[in-house]
Amino acid sequence: MYLQGRSQNAVDDKGRVLLPVKMRRALMGDDERDPVYMTRGFEDCLAVYPRKRWDDLQAMISALNPFDPRARAFTRLFVGDSEEVFPDGQKRVKLPAFLREMAGIEDKVLVVGTGDRIELWNPERYEAKLNEEIDYSSLASEVMVGAPPLAA
Repeated sequence: MYLQGRSQNAVDDKGRVLLPVKMRRALMGDDERDPVYMTRGFEDCLAVYPRKRWDDLQAMISALNPFDPRARAFTRLFVGDSEEVFPDGQKRVKLPAFLREMAGIEDKVLVVGTGDRIELWNPERYEAKLNEEIDYSSLASEVMVGAPPLAA
């Protein structure tokens, strides 16, 4: 399972969105009836995880030190602001109102595959984020340090 690409989609008046078919299948499995797990993202977006990845993240979060106030704060934000979301009969997912408001998503949403999850963005916020002064080449060299080498 690898989520990639991006697509702009409409959000209906009930806050539902039809995710791109390839992403939907990767998130929900072949029958497209499994739930997805939606929570706050890290830069004014929403993050949507498939069940397996969500379970892995929950195991990591459960291992955090409950006596560390920063660990408790992160858990409250990441888990406390999450929702288990099931697709409806037309395979749309409902974006919970409090999460839509948090991300500024109204009538349009930009769906961006980021490997193990998708991010849901207000399209204008996404463009503003991309237009920040980030040198793509420098960023890649910084974050890829220590990554396993590519196979020959």
